Amino acid sequence: MENSTILWMVLPLVIWLITGAMLCDVSARVTNCQESEKQALLDLKMGIEDAENRLSPWQGNNCCQWWGIACDNSTRAVLVVDFHNPYPSNFDSSGRHGFWNLKGEIRPSLTQLKSLRYLDLSFNTFNGKFPIFLPLCRIYSI
Repeated sequence: MENSTILWMVLPLVIWLITGAMLCDVSARVTNCQESEKQALLDLKMGIEDAENRLSPWQGNNCCQWWGIACDNSTRAVLVVDFHNPYPSNFDSSGRHGFWNLKGEIRPSLTQLKSLRYLDLSFNTFNGKFPIFLPLCRIYSI
């Protein structure tokens, strides 16, 4: 009788530990984005003037968790770059547009994001030439 009581007390703990280990293993496998795409995004960041440091959290290996970036869950390839300013200057008199406004150049490294499907840079102040996207037909929204 005592052995079965101990078993029923220990069994949930063992199941909990095994489940936790499996979840940690899965999260360890999907945490990092593709290294080449991380480098492309960091290069893109170098060309952007970010007065309010919205891109300052862009650190570490998992670019899929960075602000404005979304990735494919299985391949970890970057699908979305969304830098839109939610406060267009012609509709906002509160000054929030300036807080959210990104400036600078869109660098050619953006073309290294081969799986990119959505790019939103709206209501910011980017300048210079826009990089030519060879796979532009694969981008569903700009």
